[in-house]
Amino acid sequence: MACVRTMFSKKIICAGAMSEVITILRREIMSNSFDDVEPTEQLTNIYTSMGMIEEKRPTNRFDNVSIDDNVTHVFYITYDYDVYRLDRNSLFIEFNDRYFKMLSVMNYGESDKYIALFCKETGFTDAEAALG
Repeated sequence: MACVRTMFSKKIICAGAMSEVITILRREIMSNSFDDVEPTEQLTNIYTSMGMIEEKRPTNRFDNVSIDDNVTHVFYITYDYDVYRLDRNSLFIEFNDRYFKMLSVMNYGESDKYIALFCKETGFTDAEAALG
């Protein structure tokens, strides 16, 4: 598999460089009973892969304030069609005991080799992630 450069820091993405464990979680909202008005939220592991992470620094500024979207990190994993087509509205990534809300997914270079997962950091606990 050919190596490519990342979008922001121009690191090299190669299968051998993917040394971090990245876990994709789905947020599920459940009601305990019919009378329960407070639903329970739970993050369920749906996919684990080796990958690499890149921090994204804001680049677009107006009056010294970032006007970029909320993307704080980009995770790269090898291409998997099932991951690429997941509904991103309720997906999170767990990495080093931190949680990241998945904002969008891109087939990097449209080559079916790597997926870029654009995320926003939400916190250190399940509850903080659910609020993200």
